Amino acid sequence: MFDAGEFEPTDSAGAVTGARPYVSGGPIVLDLIGADDRGHGDALRAATRLIGQVEAARIEIIASAVRTGAYAGDGHRDTPSWIRAHLDVSRAESLQLFARGQLAERFPQYLDVLRDGRVHLGHYDEIVRAFRNPRARRWLDDFVEEFVEAARSLEFTDFQHAVTTWIALADEDGTEPRDALADRSFSLRKKADGSSSPVGRFGPAATAALEEVFNRFVDQENRLDREAANAAGTPGEFPRSSAQRRADAFMAMVTQSVATPPGEP
Repeated sequence: MFDAGEFEPTDSAGAVTGARPYVSGGPIVLDLIGADDRGHGDALRAATRLIGQVEAARIEIIASAVRTGAYAGDGHRDTPSWIRAHLDVSRAESLQLFARGQLAERFPQYLDVLRDGRVHLGHYDEIVRAFRNPRARRWLDDFVEEFVEAARSLEFTDFQHAVTTWIALADEDGTEPRDALADRSFSLRKKADGSSSPVGRFGPAATAALEEVFNRFVDQENRLDREAANAAGTPGEFPRSSAQRRADAFMAMVTQSVATPPGEP
């Protein structure tokens, strides 16, 4: 059971500061004794609706943080870093949570349909994908009911395809003009001692793909250092710097791609 009193914000001296948040909840009661396959399915859907309601609350908190600039209160540089600090999640997950909050802050009606169960979190994240396209984003306000109807009437893979088609129609210019930069480039600038500095320029779509893959490798290097520090009895004292872990993540990304046969994931 959560009690709002547990979450009173305080300063370094212990004094209560700011508005008191109200976060409440209770235990989830499960009774599956004698349940058949249909009963288990009903219970699974009911639990999923609860997940949607809890996630809607978390998204609303992030949307409020986006709107108020709460990240600056304790010196974070942006909302994703604020999310990482409070939730101890990967950079990729913090960016996804941030995008969910951005959608809710700009178009709260999508949060409403998640909260009331008309769409589930997977549907919401597909709409987030549409929101991330700046030229498609401007039309989202006019298509709430269409998205809800599609979510309720289509299989999820068909819904994903419908969103992809909608983005293509809403973004009249398509992604090609801005993603296939004429001056895109990449090189390794070698130095006299044999070291090098990778230098390149990519369009937005290529950058997003690179960032997604690279962040997964960075998360893996962070996990390895965290495990090493815990095993050594020095939690928080990582054996490598952040810059070193990112460099090792880049090398791991390159070497693993070489080790993978062409055509395989």
